[in-house]
Amino acid sequence: MGISGSVGSMSARVLDRMFGINPPGFFDQLNYKSSQDVIVAPTPADFSSTSKIETPNPHKFNLGGITPQIQTPGGTGALGTATYFPILAGLALFLIGLKPSGIVEPHTHPNAAELNYVINGKVRFTVFGPSGEVETSEIGQGQVFFVPAGYFHYLENPDNVNGSNVLSFFGNENPEFIGLVGGLSAYSNEALGSVFTKDPKFFSNLPRLEKNVFIGSGTG
Repeated sequence: MGISGSVGSMSARVLDRMFGINPPGFFDQLNYKSSQDVIVAPTPADFSSTSKIETPNPHKFNLGGITPQIQTPGGTGALGTATYFPILAGLALFLIGLKPSGIVEPHTHPNAAELNYVINGKVRFTVFGPSGEVETSEIGQGQVFFVPAGYFHYLENPDNVNGSNVLSFFGNENPEFIGLVGGLSAYSNEALGSVFTKDPKFFSNLPRLEKNVFIGSGTG
């Protein structure tokens, strides 16, 4: 359904009224009465003086042009969630920039599946499922990998010279992020010792960082 056929099928009087124009007015002078859409229109002979009206477009969001909300020594993350891109309903996307050897913290999204598209560079990923299955693979530009909701996973840039960029799509407008760092830090030495069959004192050497790292540098 094109704009030309739509206008041509309507009464000039009605259209003038909708625009607050007293008849005879703009649409009477336009005098366009064809209900057939113009599929491909010719370019006007002189359009250099045509005025442009800039209006906000709710369907458009310059994710690559914003200041990334996540900035670490290992890379950046620009978040396209409903908070920043209100028209999103049930979806979100993150633009991840990984520096050489950058690593996205091992984590899970309990409320969202994730599809990752490699824009450029390389990505190595590991996905751990609830049945104990583990898959590790390396992919490059134009390839994708999928992580079901609740599966533990991480991704890294295996290149220690060149950066890589990944676009991550989520099946929830506000995907939850539970990182391994905060998870381990939240448990007592005794609990960790029991789980890993180690002397609890061993875990006294574990740094307690009760927050998400998000993107690590890949260096100690």
